[in-house]
Amino acid sequence: MRIVVLVKQVPDAPEPRLAGGRPALDGVPWVTNPFDLHGLEEALRIKEQLGDIVETMALTAGGARAAETLREALAVGIDRVLRIDAPELQGLETGLVTVARVLAAAIRRLGGADLLFCGQKSLDQQSGMLPPALAEAIGACFIPDAAKITVDPSLGRVAVERLLPTGRAQLRACLPAVITLAKTINEPRLASLRGLMKAKRAEIPCVTPDELGVPLPGASGPGDGYALLGFRSPPSRPAAMKLEGTPAEQARALVHQLRQGRLL
Repeated sequence: MRIVVLVKQVPDAPEPRLAGGRPALDGVPWVTNPFDLHGLEEALRIKEQLGDIVETMALTAGGARAAETLREALAVGIDRVLRIDAPELQGLETGLVTVARVLAAAIRRLGGADLLFCGQKSLDQQSGMLPPALAEAIGACFIPDAAKITVDPSLGRVAVERLLPTGRAQLRACLPAVITLAKTINEPRLASLRGLMKAKRAEIPCVTPDELGVPLPGASGPGDGYALLGFRSPPSRPAAMKLEGTPAEQARALVHQLRQGRLL
């Protein structure tokens, strides 16, 4: 049984700045997307439960610096990793359909996947649209927001407890499956010193989209109808109102403001 975890390196910019209609990322540190760490942890827990019948892998796309994200995966105990050498897939300019096609080709290169774990979202795009696009590309079912996962490899099935706005749903699906994980599903572990040293010495294999047979748009391949038109900052919010005085005076002032705003 093979579990592939998608990991992504994202800019660590709590307050992003714009320059020339694009995010200004000069000098911004890059980190592993925090939501993806839950995928690594869940893959490791399933392997600990089921034993050596499970092989875990981590997959990312990006430039040379993205290899550090894969080293983190190796340090916590992931068996194998692969980097798609395509910095443009790490940014915001490439359509999700194109990214999904390249990732699907890489997964086939790895030998396929019974389970594919993704974070709930990434800190840069936050669209949550890549996992379902990838499920379509590899012909797998898609289950979002998993809070608990139980795998039955003998039957080729997975049971998932999914978070809903009004409660939880119990689902069962046949493998292969693409699953996004809620933050509440687990607590990601820290790497051991031995794991860190082993990962530091490890060679990170990489492959290009052309080698995968999926040329990128703008090179020799067609686009997917996606065009990034630009960015804009959200509108500024008015300053908050602070009420002074005793609690009774504050209450009267609040009622007065609500009446002025025709809210009472």
